[in-house]
Amino acid sequence: MIEAQGLTRKYGGALAVDGLSFSVRPGQVTAFVGPNGAGKSTALRMMLQIERGRGRTLFDGRRYRELRHPAREVGAWLGTEPAYARRRARTELRVLAAAHGIRRARVEEVLDLVGLTPVAGVRVGSLSAGALGRLGLAGALLGDPGTLVLDEPSAGQDPEGVRWLREFLRAYATQGRTVLVAGHGLSELTDYADRVLAVARGRLLADESAAEYRSRAAGHEVYVRTPQVDRLSELLRHEGLGVHAHGGAALSVTGADRARVGEIAFRGSVLIHELAQREISVADAFCAVTARSRAAAAEHAAAALLADAARRPAGRAGRKALRRRAEAAGPETVAMRLGPDGGENASEGAYGVQADTSIPAPAAEAGASADTGLPAAGPAYGGPEDAEHQVFRRSADGASADPAADRSDHRRPKRRRWLSRGHDARVDDTLSDEVNA
Repeated sequence: MIEAQGLTRKYGGALAVDGLSFSVRPGQVTAFVGPNGAGKSTALRMMLQIERGRGRTLFDGRRYRELRHPAREVGAWLGTEPAYARRRARTELRVLAAAHGIRRARVEEVLDLVGLTPVAGVRVGSLSAGALGRLGLAGALLGDPGTLVLDEPSAGQDPEGVRWLREFLRAYATQGRTVLVAGHGLSELTDYADRVLAVARGRLLADESAAEYRSRAAGHEVYVRTPQVDRLSELLRHEGLGVHAHGGAALSVTGADRARVGEIAFRGSVLIHELAQREISVADAFCAVTARSRAAAAEHAAAALLADAARRPAGRAGRKALRRRAEAAGPETVAMRLGPDGGENASEGAYGVQADTSIPAPAAEAGASADTGLPAAGPAYGGPEDAEHQVFRRSADGASADPAADRSDHRRPKRRRWLSRGHDARVDDTLSDEVNA
């Protein structure tokens, strides 16, 4: 049994893992899925106390470092390659066994178990990627542990190797053991997993059985290409259907089949150039979920940044604090163009899925500006800014809160005057030399 509680890890100002809490039950294969950069590997390293952070993970009620014989209770392989490429595969496992007090005969057992006996005498640096993956699994199995934690064990495996791994892990779990497998091969993992933990941007998006996850993801969508996109979108939304734009002349529609979409277009006298239906895969469904997560995160960060810009003082300390908040919010928020209406441009979701991240203007509160939703002008600010993409304001004494403007007003003219004097002096010297010559 694995219990993760509030795992949180920051790199600089960015959250790699954001309050992850979940449990992994024995007798099941649990898939820990998400796109690259979702925080899966970081979370696994935190669980094994390789990396520091907030929160804790319990293996049968104890932290990893509290286990008396860790290799006999938790077997882990996080995708790392052996440090010594000139060691032979058998020697590598013997060193690991000796380090953990495991009998030497167990090495031959795990080599046979993972099918590496024929290449046991080959140097590690000469093994294929698939064989290295099996060697890592063999190392995790040395202590015959009750819990397995694996990070992308199928990486580098051929189709036959993937099938073998799937059958092996299922058989291992049926013995009442706990198996946690991380990866981004959604279709592959959800095919043999009993439970799915889906993460994106360090946050848990789903914790449910694989059957529920697959049934929720199953479905289809209708792709429509038409020159009357706005008209057709209005008609489809009026019928309660889900509509997503693709460029300027295409839509994807969910909640109806191709025939119904065609009928709605016909009744509305909408010209159709293309009408096709396709099945939605598990990966597509996950991409849609991660795209919504990214949109929600961007909206939250944008609102926080606007609120911070409104209440920070106009001095240098306020400007530095605002820049730090913008950098910590991440590249998506820094790249946003925040205007008076608080909107942002649509951004790309995970796996290249287009996400609609439009942010409605914040509701006006008592004492707030009707144009921006920000607090009304106070002693530190002069009122709503007219510039389209400017969030800085000018203080009451006339000093600009924009650092670039400050440099332009004070420092740059002085430098220009100094350069001008130097340039004039050099010109005068040159003329004097020419005259004297």
